[in-house]
Amino acid sequence: MACPLSLNEEEKLVWNLYPNPASTVLNVSLDATSVDVLNFYDSRGRLVESYQVNQNLMSINTSNWASGMYHVQALGNNYITTKTLIIQP
Repeated sequence: MACPLSLNEEEKLVWNLYPNPASTVLNVSLDATSVDVLNFYDSRGRLVESYQVNQNLMSINTSNWASGMYHVQALGNNYITTKTLIIQP
């Protein structure tokens, strides 16, 4: 399976994390038809949580997560995109 190095405008994945920074709840809005999995990694690269995507708006409880920077990875059919998330007390 070949993975493209770039995407056409119409193929780009549009997704948002809010609020960012977050403290107790993180909302993720995305196109559930193009994203299969959301992975959350801490600043050391350890997988903290992984979610199968089955809806366009997800609310994730982050109240037990340590404060700091996280990388949120969205995996789709032939691509991976990453955003940065800050968790604060």
